Amino acid sequence: MRTISRYFDRLCRYMETLPNYLSIVCFVLMSIFVLAGVAMRFIIQAPFPWGEEISRYLMVVAVALGIGQGVREKAHLGVTMIVSAVPPLVGRIMDVVASLICIFAYSLISYCAYSFTMRNYRFGQKSPALDLPMYVMYAILAIGFVMSAVESLNMLFRLFSTPMAEKQRGSADTMHLG
Repeated sequence: MRTISRYFDRLCRYMETLPNYLSIVCFVLMSIFVLAGVAMRFIIQAPFPWGEEISRYLMVVAVALGIGQGVREKAHLGVTMIVSAVPPLVGRIMDVVASLICIFAYSLISYCAYSFTMRNYRFGQKSPALDLPMYVMYAILAIGFVMSAVESLNMLFRLFSTPMAEKQRGSADTMHLG
């Protein structure tokens, strides 16, 4: 189990680096486009129509890529008060159940996003200002949730590979439903 956990840790480290940098680039570009749009609209009196749309899409990309980061850092909604109040074994079981629920939910959402992306690909819908194929944006959401499912699976492997004595109970180490 430790070998599988190490492979997932390595995969998640790679998954952590690229999305983090891409999210930063998306937020910086989004800020530039919003500021440029404001300047064009109010100073030069000549707004460009695609500024709001590209800013919106950059925000979606940054958030979709950040979902996995939230899972990794346990930043999503969780009930730590209950998990902290129970004995360690019961808390461990609750963590495992929460991980399984998260893996199922992220996988289901990934499948639905993939199905929606493929349906949109066949219909050929395009964005109004950029003429961007909309399936690209929907695919990014599917990728974000796949990354979240992999992160949750990695957390589950870590739960099984960490002995109970090493695992400190408390809000920082509890699995959060996200």
